[in-house]
Amino acid sequence: ASGLYRSNIQMLFSYFKKNPAALNDEGLKLLYPRPYFDLIQDASRGKIDSFLVMGLVRQESGFDARAVSHARAKGLMQIIPQTARRLASGGHRKLLNEKENAKMGVKYLLQLAADFENNVELVLAAYNAGPHRVFEWQRRNPERKQNPQLWNDLIPYMETRDYVVKIGRAHV
Repeated sequence: ASGLYRSNIQMLFSYFKKNPAALNDEGLKLLYPRPYFDLIQDASRGKIDSFLVMGLVRQESGFDARAVSHARAKGLMQIIPQTARRLASGGHRKLLNEKENAKMGVKYLLQLAADFENNVELVLAAYNAGPHRVFEWQRRNPERKQNPQLWNDLIPYMETRDYVVKIGRAHV
């Protein structure tokens, strides 16, 4: 009810990690809340899995529509102003508007999906580290298609490796 989803999720995760027997359906609902679900579903328009977007929002902003990162990424989907300018006219001025941020974030995810043949792990890695880095990692590891799990483990940035795994886990 407080809207402090990120701190609540962190606190509950610590609690359930120490007390796994206490985890039940109600606890899972608290760990994976669904604020903004209707807004995300509208922005997704059936073109991308709304639960994947929700997992990304959970990881990026902890459902804080006013979140601003040290890299100046803003809003629910933590979009940097430079990317927002490419996604929408005046997009950089709309980043703290939940609806506009969700629309831009979904549009960007769809662009990345087209660039990376709808491979969820590559799309998420590109959303986090930038598409140019993922293209470079693919160039350096062309055998990725034979063993995608190994490739994920070899993502050079630990933050991006963890990011892909956490969103994959939340995407349920």
